[in-house]
Amino acid sequence: SIEGKRQINQYLKQVFPEGLIDLFKDFYLSRINRDELPYKRAEEINVHVSDWIRDQDRPWFCWVHYMDLHHPYLPPEEYREANEQEARRLWRLLNDNENSLTDKDVEALWEFYRGEARYLADEINSLYDSLLSDGELDNTLVIFTGDHGEEFREHGTLAHKEKLYDELVHVPLVFSGNPVNKDTTVENVVSTLD
Repeated sequence: SIEGKRQINQYLKQVFPEGLIDLFKDFYLSRINRDELPYKRAEEINVHVSDWIRDQDRPWFCWVHYMDLHHPYLPPEEYREANEQEARRLWRLLNDNENSLTDKDVEALWEFYRGEARYLADEINSLYDSLLSDGELDNTLVIFTGDHGEEFREHGTLAHKEKLYDELVHVPLVFSGNPVNKDTTVENVVSTLD
């Protein structure tokens, strides 16, 4: 989590000389790009998922967990206006001291996040279309949800700390496919634990 990284940063500042910490951060942050993220991108996950499902010859369960909406926010180029260097700069500021981010910086972070959301929506649609074209949706229940949201200073902080604001806990929970009735919306509040 960002808070955990901030605590580590504080510890490292006490133990190592200031220049060494900056050198490490520069090296680490310089490695952030779409090919070296600490997780696989949605498009790569989709290829593996689609291939795995095509290989199944009996009923299956598949959990797909995308990480693209997590830090660092660095959507593919066609989903963002700012460059990678700006994303790196903002991520460094967020890790060092989120209070150093200006309102303009927070708006830029929000735009990177929205770019990730657009990218992920397209990739989820791509996987869904692949399942549809392979005939897998005839007898498949698809459940879509999120693990948490992000805060962009709506309540004074950034990211997702131990709070219960709607921005963090109000996540989608969508069921699609058999045996779900089409065009049914449940108006009651539900939990992902239900």
